[in-house]
Amino acid sequence: MPATTEELNAFQRIRSGHQYDASADQARRAVHFIFDAHALNGKISKPQIFQIVKDLGLQLSNPEVEVDAIFGFLDSDMDDMISISEFEEALEPTIAQYQEKGWTIDISDIMRDAFRSPIQDEKEELAAVDEVSDPNPRFSDPNPSP
Repeated sequence: MPATTEELNAFQRIRSGHQYDASADQARRAVHFIFDAHALNGKISKPQIFQIVKDLGLQLSNPEVEVDAIFGFLDSDMDDMISISEFEEALEPTIAQYQEKGWTIDISDIMRDAFRSPIQDEKEELAAVDEVSDPNPRFSDPNPSP
């Protein structure tokens, strides 16, 4: 069942700094609502992931790379589209962790925390590729002697 307007308003209050302890079930409904609000024909593509990130106010230092990482994390069947089950399954461990620890549940925090590891992995992979392509860039002499 999608989140109600009242539940979404509660999540908005959290994001604006007001205290509200949303339940894990409300978070799950909000995840479903966010998916439904952005899905086309029951699926989400990369541009919709970017829009979700933007709508939730998540800050990305390198949006193209980070949205690719998020999309790869969510697209478990690798069909270049994200289904509601993929979306929910990817976010459920973070919701459960928040619930278990008794933390205030904010959908933006849940998504940020769920996406943190895939984004970091992607950044490390890109750094490794850069290092392999030029293993000693600091030691290259720009003016070699004849």
